[in-house]
Amino acid sequence: METDPEREIVMVGRTGVGKSASGNTILGRPCFQSKCSPKSKTVKCSKGSSNVDGQQVAVIDTPGLFDTRFGKDQTKKDLSLCVSFAAPGPHIFLVVITVGRFTEEEIKTVQKIQEIFGDAADKYCMVLFTRGDDLEDTIEEYLSESPELLDLVSRCNNQYHVFNNKMKDKKPQEIKLATITMQMIHYLRCHQVTLNPSNH
Repeated sequence: METDPEREIVMVGRTGVGKSASGNTILGRPCFQSKCSPKSKTVKCSKGSSNVDGQQVAVIDTPGLFDTRFGKDQTKKDLSLCVSFAAPGPHIFLVVITVGRFTEEEIKTVQKIQEIFGDAADKYCMVLFTRGDDLEDTIEEYLSESPELLDLVSRCNNQYHVFNNKMKDKKPQEIKLATITMQMIHYLRCHQVTLNPSNH
């Protein structure tokens, strides 16, 4: 019996939004260093794998997309490395944003991904909101208050999910996110994103 190939998920976003913690939540185990800090704990791409609800899933944790310690060229080089971590390329980009802290940097996230992986990369993107416990209303009401945020979600196929990384029983969240990403991958016919030739 042929087994399904490993599904590759790349976490992107600015420093401090909870990429590493979310990666640990998805995998159901502590693969990445996660700590509250003004500086990114992830300085190079790293990869962790686990079986999530019967599907082998790999998460690639990336440095903060706009980390001020690194120049633009270094950031582009580091993110390009995720192609080799997820050869021939990732299935899904999770654009990680913290509830209540949407900034100009987040608006540029999809644009940055497109610069590195090509214009078509946006259809492989999905927004993951962290600190879901900070929501005072529903996520839909939260989105309706920000045209810029709505536009970002629209550019990511209107696909989004909310994580509460502090929830003790994270299994339902893991399964729901895995289901959503698998549906996206199936819709995209299991295609994977490859590096924009101009960045070689």
